[in-house]
Parts: sequence; C-alpha cells; structure tokens
Amino acid sequence: MNKVLDVFLLIFISVFLISQIAYGTDSLNIIEQQSLDKFEESKKVKEVVEDDQLNIKKTIFDLKDELGREEFSDIKNIDEIVFGEPYKVIVADYAVIKDLINNKPILESIEKSPYSWEVPIFRTREVLESIGSFEVDIVDGKWGLAEVGGYMFPVDIEFSSNPEEISKFLEENQIENINSFFHICISELGTDFLYVNTDDNEYFIPLIYNVESSYGYKNRQILTRDELVEKVEEPIKRLEENKNLDIGSSPDTTNPNKINKYAIVLIGSVNKSVLK
Repeated sequence: MNKVLDVFLLIFISVFLISQIAYGTDSLNIIEQQSLDKFEESKKVKEVVEDDQLNIKKTIFDLKDELGREEFSDIKNIDEIVFGEPYKVIVADYAVIKDLINNKPILESIEKSPYSWEVPIFRTREVLESIGSFEVDIVDGKWGLAEVGGYMFPVDIEFSSNPEEISKFLEENQIENINSFFHICISELGTDFLYVNTDDNEYFIPLIYNVESSYGYKNRQILTRDELVEKVEEPIKRLEENKNLDIGSSPDTTNPNKINKYAIVLIGSVNKSVLK
C-alpha cells in the first residue's frame, strides 16, 4: 500500500513540475516575441548602440553630473558602464486610449502605434546595478540616438528588460494562458504599463515614474482593464476637454533630468545646450 502511495505521489509531483515548467516556457515565449531580435530593425538598432563615432558610453560619462541622477554621478570610470538588452516600448497613440476607455478591443490599436527601443544602462563593480537607460528611435528618418538618461526608475528599467523576471512575476500572480504582451507608455498618466492579454482577461501592470500622476494605483499593482479604466477614465476625459492630452508622445517633462540628442534640460531650469 505504501509503495502504491509513493508511486502516486511521485507521479503527482512530476505532473505538477512539468505543468509549471510548461507555463513558464509559454509565458516567456510570448514575452520574448517583443525582443529586438524578432524585429527587422534589429541590426540597425544594434549599430546605433555600438556606434564608435556616436560613442554613447562617452556621452554618458562626460555628462554624468548634468543628468541629475545620483547613480550616474557615482560612475568612476567609463569602463563601469554596461548596456543591457533593448526592450520595445509602445508609445500609445490616441486610438489606444480611445479604445481603452470606450471598452473596445485595443490589440490592433497597440500594434499600429509607434514604438521605440529603450536600452538599459548598468554600472558594474562588485555587482551589476541598473542606473538608467537611453532611447533609440527614428531620428531624421533613420534609427538613431533619441535620448540619454531614461524616464523610469532604474529598478523598473531593469525589470522591464528582463523577460524571465516578468514571466516569473506573472506566474507568481497566477496570470496564465497568455496570448500577447506589450510594454506601453502613456506619458500623460506618468506611467508605463505592462499589458497582458490572456484567455480570460486583460491586465495592466503600472510602472510609475511620475508619482503625482498615479491616479490611485500602485507600482506593479495588477489591474484588470475594468479596474484601470475606472481609475483613469475621468482624468483622461478632463485632459481631452482642456486640450492637454498629447497622446502619442514620448515622456519628456515627467523626468526633467533626461538628455536628448538636441538639448540638455536641467532640473528647475530651461537651460539648453546642444550636444557636440
């Protein structure tokens, strides 16, 4: 009898482990569909990141004190700067927002929205530490450096660029049967969202970078679509009425410490300098 129970227990454990591994693999595969290597511009984006003439690492090191981030100011030498894997950021256009609050399907609108690639910046010493990011986008008709510094908190940049961590997060929160995944920026809400479409529901996971514009949700709080709409519908309508809704633009005023290709914007000032 004990042997029968032991065999039954062994089979049960094996089936459970296999199902867990299969779940993790399926969700990870869906998330990795948004990886740079899956897109035709992969080579061109990598050329920007590795461009010796552009030399993004030198730009970061030379301007580290102007960035206003403590993590950048603490860089001791250029060899400490390491770049992570680029991740795709959908810049939600008006169609996405309109479909969201009007309870219409949004997948098609998301897929038609413009997007850019955010490249994590790490500082390496004893360990690898996330300190910011830079943006590769269409500049003057071709892929180029659009911004240096980043608008999200370093911990959320690191999280966003790690498909395995995102997959683990979803698994721990019982979000299963994933059909699609996107990282969406809605700068007017001071928040990026990890959007997850499943067989049963749609989920939005906020990554807040402007705390004053969080509209009652918390960072990495899992919201169903209905829960998100309940919190943001009225604020969005007010922005529309006041003509302050500039959907479809990348964040720029939410983090005044970022350096773009054309100007350095310092905290509390309108001081601008052209990058040489």
